[in-house]
Parts: sequence; structure tokens; C-alpha cells
Amino acid sequence: MSDELTRWQLDLADDATITFDEATRTITKISTGETCYLGDYPSYERDGATLFVRGGHAPKLGKWYVPG
Repeated sequence: MSDELTRWQLDLADDATITFDEATRTITKISTGETCYLGDYPSYERDGATLFVRGGHAPKLGKWYVPG
């Protein structure tokens, strides 16, 4: 069994159902106001309009996928 966590990717430009606040590292679902704090994940990165997190599961909001 591997100790490595899955790297999840979200392309902000491809998901109009959410907004992202860089200052608070929070994704918000536009229709409901529900939020998800990305700082709870062991690793978080942003590359332009693409977000990456590492974890045992994808964040609950947004259209996350495993790249590759």
C-alpha cells in the first residue's frame, strides 16, 4: 500500500459553478454559498487558472480530476 496522496487538479476556467479566493484559499459554490477551505489539504498549489491539492479525496466542490 502506498503512502502517497493523490494529486487532484481543478481548472478554474472550466468550472463556472465555483469561485476561488486566493487570499483565503477558499472555493465557493456560487449557487449555494457553500465553501471548501483548501488549506485543510496536505499540499496546495496554484499555477495560473489551475489549482492542485494532494489528499486522499478531492475537495467536495468543483470538478476535480487526477491529471494524466
